[in-house]
Amino acid sequence: MSNIWIDLFDERVQPLLAAFLVTLSLLTVRPIGGHTVLTYGLVALCGAFAFVRLLSDRWLSLWPRFAVSVAFGVTAGLAFGASGWCVSLAFVACSHFGARWPTRVAICLTLMTVAIAMISNPAAGSAAWNWYAVILVGLTILPGLASQSRRRTLQLSRQLVEQTQRTAESDARASAMAERTRIARDIHDVLAHTLSGVSLQLDLADAQLELGRQEEGRGPCRPRAVWSSTGSMRRDALFVRSGTERSTCARPSSGWSNRGSSSRLPVTSTHSKRLPGKRRSGSSKRR
Repeated sequence: MSNIWIDLFDERVQPLLAAFLVTLSLLTVRPIGGHTVLTYGLVALCGAFAFVRLLSDRWLSLWPRFAVSVAFGVTAGLAFGASGWCVSLAFVACSHFGARWPTRVAICLTLMTVAIAMISNPAAGSAAWNWYAVILVGLTILPGLASQSRRRTLQLSRQLVEQTQRTAESDARASAMAERTRIARDIHDVLAHTLSGVSLQLDLADAQLELGRQEEGRGPCRPRAVWSSTGSMRRDALFVRSGTERSTCARPSSGWSNRGSSSRLPVTSTHSKRLPGKRRSGSSKRR
């Protein structure tokens, strides 16, 4: 039963429900104290407030909305004396208070509507309700409060889901940035290692040319050797980009393995330190 009440507070159902109840109220109205025109005007005014209360916050701010709710409660309580389906407007007003306003404000508005309904109820004559039945009209605030609580729970759930999504996206961005940093660092290490090797090869070629070893000195400077070293750098970078962990120091660079036997020796800093010594030994032999 509670689910049925909560479904009636849907924004798409409320206008249809209000139109249905206002129409039935106008068809079954009984003039209050013989004032037919005033009674129909009162019911029509109450129906107008029933529709105005459904306007969004964009068109109706806080205090005008509160004034509309108060007017709706007053007219609904006065229309209670017209009996027939007019009593349903008081039920709608009390349930609206519970669904729209905070608990204390909703209770105050409900008590006001019930008090006015009890005052206008004797005007219905023989069709008047018992006093305890009029008090039960105020219980329709409970489905409204339940609807408001459900709406707030759904709103908090949506906010939690959005916050979780934002956190996941932030973690994904942080992970992507960390991965990019790692790839950039690995590519920098690979290129630095390979370029250092090329620099040492060129130093060795200069030293061999100075010693008169023309053939051995030209080996590292040949296009094939240069392109081989460049291809090694490219392959190493591609391996790092693909996430494959490979130690570039564990295998010889292809730039060194495609040359002659004299140029296959690993080039280290010790070779550069020994070259001046070899130069001195050669010159002493010539002497």
